[in-house]
Amino acid sequence: METQHRGLVGVVVAAMLLSAVTWAQDEQWLQYRSSQDPRSMVSGLGARGFDLQKSRPEGLKVPSFKDKQPLFGKWVTPMAKAGFLWFALDRSRAKGPYDLLYIDSNGNGLLDDETAIKPYQSESERAQFGPVKVVLQGEDGPVSYHLDFTIYSSGDSADGYVSAAGWYEGEVLIDGVKPVHCTVLDYTANGTFNDTSSDPYSADRILIGDKEGAGEPSCVGRFVDVSGTLYELEVAKDGAYVKFKKAQDVRFGQIRVPAGVSRLTVTGTNGQFRLTSQDQVVRVPVGRYSMTEWSMDRKDDKGRLWTAQGQTSGSSDRWTVEVMEGQERALDIGEPLLCRLAVRSTGANHTFQQQLEGRLGERITLMLGRNERPAPPKLSIRSTDGTYDRTLNFAYG
Repeated sequence: METQHRGLVGVVVAAMLLSAVTWAQDEQWLQYRSSQDPRSMVSGLGARGFDLQKSRPEGLKVPSFKDKQPLFGKWVTPMAKAGFLWFALDRSRAKGPYDLLYIDSNGNGLLDDETAIKPYQSESERAQFGPVKVVLQGEDGPVSYHLDFTIYSSGDSADGYVSAAGWYEGEVLIDGVKPVHCTVLDYTANGTFNDTSSDPYSADRILIGDKEGAGEPSCVGRFVDVSGTLYELEVAKDGAYVKFKKAQDVRFGQIRVPAGVSRLTVTGTNGQFRLTSQDQVVRVPVGRYSMTEWSMDRKDDKGRLWTAQGQTSGSSDRWTVEVMEGQERALDIGEPLLCRLAVRSTGANHTFQQQLEGRLGERITLMLGRNERPAPPKLSIRSTDGTYDRTLNFAYG
């Protein structure tokens, strides 16, 4: 009886250990970090603007302001009970930037219990605050989150933008192989880390690979490509953990690109895919995608490598492709490129702006060699009678 009892205990313990291992591989926990200068620590942080109002919101209890005209705004987040947190801007001097920030850091709907936050950097018309700590409601209770506010002031008006000043990172196992570094970023600066979208500027970011490497974060989506293998991805709403599962029974379609296009990036709720074309065809899971960027290479008569890179500014029907199972969709990108020259005249002053565009209106950047910008183009102007004949140099800016 005793022997049977020990055997049963052994089975139970083994089952518990197996369950723990399975759970650990399922939810892989990351560590939260914040910084006053987060962009020097991680790449892939976005920013968003906000509206400000001069009138005090009805029912909002506020502290005693120093300035006669404080400004009020909302930081919108689904992680707060009300769907947002109030903040207010005040000034320590009659003339100068709005250099005092109050924010509802505990989410109780009040500002009169908050202490003024001073900027870590302030100029005549600009103030920057951060990392500003707030407490949000995570999946397992309250979680800390940090923001960075940039405020531009002009007289009694101001505007600005907010970005995340915190992120999650840590070592994760994918398929039980060597641990890799994983970083999860709240690109949309709304307190959550799992936003997906067909618009690359409305999706959060994930970076898998060497922490010190030069990798580029990808948009969070249903899938993630790790070294050529497709995995189903789940990111916790509060960013605390990630899950990876090898994708199975995935339906695929194809995107065809013109000859010469060597790289293509597309983004959708499925995720972001950076692809190298093979016979001008790339294979992606079925879904709706926005083209984010593409590039093509050419060599001139001196053997120098030139790269044309097309980039889009967000989601648009012009850049959208619907990929169907077993079907092929074509993208009208690549050569020829369009050179636009815009001229604006104000009295005797004339301003010229030159830019390259792709077939679909995407912005084109030319690079020479290893990410080296070539000399800017020249502009020759000659009057009909020849009395004015000058060659001017454009400048990047």
